[in-house]
Amino acid sequence: MSNQDNSIMIILNTYIISKWFNVDNTIAYHHP
Repeated sequence: MSNQDNSIMIILNTYIISKWFNVDNTIAYHHP
């Protein structure tokens, strides 16, 4: 795996995790 591919995977993982946390926080906020 090249360095560029590795960077793309890290960016994608970060994006997916941040989206997941955002959804999780929204659910927690609306349903305390």
